[in-house]
Formats: sequence, structure tokens, C-alpha cells
Amino acid sequence: MKKKYKNIVMFLIVGFCLYILFDLFNIPSKIGLTISNLNNDILGIATSAVVALIIYFISYNEIDDRKIKREENSRNTAKVLLINTYIECLDNLKLVNDK
Repeated sequence: MKKKYKNIVMFLIVGFCLYILFDLFNIPSKIGLTISNLNNDILGIATSAVVALIIYFISYNEIDDRKIKREENSRNTAKVLLINTYIECLDNLKLVNDK
């Protein structure tokens, strides 16, 4: 699952870089496409969208990692408590059997 999000983030970054390069070198005009009808603020809109998506995916992965670690710590704590309880039960059983 984590690899999927890394691929999405990389796709967004690569797509954004390609957009910047197309805009920088004015490639659409060189291949004969008229771009006079495009909104001039499209770079700002694209930048905002890409940054928001990247921040979302990064924060989701961080929260997911912390949740996994928390669950693992909870399981380990429960195991330790169960083992200690079992050892105490065995000790109490020995005391009862000795009398």
C-alpha cells in the first residue's frame, strides 16, 4: 500500500516537472498548438493542487506508520502482561501444591 502512494507522489512530481518544462520552453507553440485561450493562472492552480496532494499523501503515510507502530506496541505490551500473569499463576500453583 505504501509503495502505491510513493508511486502516486512520484507521478505527480514528474508530471508537474514536465508541465514546468513544457511551459518554460514553450513547446506547445513550437509544435503548432495555440495556447492563447489557456488561463494564465493555470501554473498557480496546478502548483497548489500538486502541493496539496503531496502533503496529503505524505501525512497519510506518516499517520499510518505511527498507527502500525502503536498497534505493534500494544500487542507486545499485552504479550508481556500475559507472560507475567502466567508466571505468577505458575508460582501460585507451586505454592498451593507444596502445602
